[in-house]
Amino acid sequence: MISPSAIIYRFWTELRRRVLAARYSGGRYITCNDVTLYCNYRLPTSVWYRQSIRTGRQEHFATDQRLFDYLLPQTNGNVFVDIGAHFGWYTAFMASHSAVRGRHQPTILSLEADSPSYACLSKTADKHTDIRMIALHAALHHTTENIPAYLPAADGKGTCLHTYADTAGGQDSIAIKGLALDDICEKWLEPDDKIAFIKIDIDGAEPNLFAGGERSLEKHSPFIHMEFWPRGLREFGISPDDYLADLLERFEVSLCLSSEPFLRKLESCRSLYDSEEWTKKSEQICDLLLVSRAAT
Repeated sequence: MISPSAIIYRFWTELRRRVLAARYSGGRYITCNDVTLYCNYRLPTSVWYRQSIRTGRQEHFATDQRLFDYLLPQTNGNVFVDIGAHFGWYTAFMASHSAVRGRHQPTILSLEADSPSYACLSKTADKHTDIRMIALHAALHHTTENIPAYLPAADGKGTCLHTYADTAGGQDSIAIKGLALDDICEKWLEPDDKIAFIKIDIDGAEPNLFAGGERSLEKHSPFIHMEFWPRGLREFGISPDDYLADLLERFEVSLCLSSEPFLRKLESCRSLYDSEEWTKKSEQICDLLLVSRAAT
């Protein structure tokens, strides 16, 4: 049950968001957890920054900041990838991080399929002219081709572009560019580049990373910070259990935690499903860290 104070807080922040949307019709730069990004308050997904409107901080970003502060110094390479970049908070955070900027020719490569979100991402990337920034308007796919994507529902239930219809709730579709990781690396990376880290959150389409990036993942062996969302996987006709079992065979897989020790190694699917972090959630979703067995 939602408390009265939570209802008041949501009403107040939504009212302020609407005021800001009217005042800054094209959006503006904001600071969220000491990271500067471009936010368009007219977009439904700007609600993800609701808390930062009042305090300048958002708790789920603070959790990932602590985790990334722990992970990024352990990586090996100069290219940091943000797939499903949205407005670019993770893009900007990594671009500003000392563990990234200390690498030779540090590079941030970001993908975002949703056009309004990509417009914000592009402006966020423009703030970092002192390192190489590559922002691509595309969806990650298992091949490089145009693919259908479904527009948000007119009734407001949808939030942004999806490559499946049911969760988005919309009927109209458009063709968008789909890019495979192997083709991205071949076209946009230099021969001496090495992918150190991949953050990927694309609502159940994460298996495209492996289907279209086998050569690149084998070559670079990056850390992969990945959302695991069974409902989203099912939207694509993928069995979450089979998918997780395959990951466990191919990688060292750890459950990401909100505080130290930050990671808990998973030995089986059951070790995730029986965990306190999993069973206590109202919706089953979590972040995993994948490390190539060759790199361990």
